[in-house]
Amino acid sequence: MADPAARVLDAVNALAPSMLALIGEVVRIPSIGGTDAENDAQAFVAGVLGAAGLEVDHWPIDLPSLSVDPEFPGMEVDRTEAWGVVGRRPGSGDGATLMLNGHIDVVPIGDPDSWTRQPFAAETDGARIHGRGACDMKAGLVAAMWAAEAIRFADVSLRGDLLVASVQGEEDGGLGTFATLRRGWTADACVIPE
Repeated sequence: MADPAARVLDAVNALAPSMLALIGEVVRIPSIGGTDAENDAQAFVAGVLGAAGLEVDHWPIDLPSLSVDPEFPGMEVDRTEAWGVVGRRPGSGDGATLMLNGHIDVVPIGDPDSWTRQPFAAETDGARIHGRGACDMKAGLVAAMWAAEAIRFADVSLRGDLLVASVQGEEDGGLGTFATLRRGWTADACVIPE
């Protein structure tokens, strides 16, 4: 068999069209912080991670308990509901754990007349996808999800666990990652593809 890294890179290239399609789907979810769509986006990501064969932890964040924690980072947006999502591709158990962490929430669109395209249409222009959150950071989150998918597609075994965390509340304080850590999801290293 070819080198595992080469097999994963080949898988990334093979999966690129489906990854780009998924970025469009995620951008079309208007996941503005504090809205129902922010929670809907988390449910969508949980479904994608599960369909990709990851073990999924999709839990309601206990906002009242977290908000009184002395280390709580705060929120600028009112929320009555929030959700955490972590997908896990287990390793053999004798390696380090890596977390890929990306946020699903976006800031409001501001003045609609200042947009030259619809903010959540996910229109493409050559190799570019336009829309609120495309760069910050839905494409990075989907890239993290597809890195995990490429490992599965290439049939590469890992020594340590690979975690993919989708978090909300990162545009206004850090609620999502804080809740993920308080849930017990930690790693030896974390990559945030923003």
